[in-house]
Amino acid sequence: FCESLAVIGIFFPATPILFMVGVLAGSGRVDAASVVLFGIAGASAGYFLSWRAGERLGHHAWRLPTMTRHRRSIARARLFFRCWGGVSLVAGRYVLGPFQSMRR
Repeated sequence: FCESLAVIGIFFPATPILFMVGVLAGSGRVDAASVVLFGIAGASAGYFLSWRAGERLGHHAWRLPTMTRHRRSIARARLFFRCWGGVSLVAGRYVLGPFQSMRR
């Protein structure tokens, strides 16, 4: 759930947590079916809550003090999403997601 939340998800390392739960499920200490079901429910709830927060903040989010320093990046991101739309979201989350740990 926490890894799927916007901004807060930065502070929760999903890969080690998923590895640990996979080891526990593989050893039989945790039921694999319940891990999958609760994982899907938690991720869905986190994404939904982040979407609702973004919908509620709307354009006011760009006026937050932390965002005003990044006006140019925000403008470029808006143009990118206007051009590529939903394809860019899927590619960024599922195709490029595993490579995020390699940057910097």
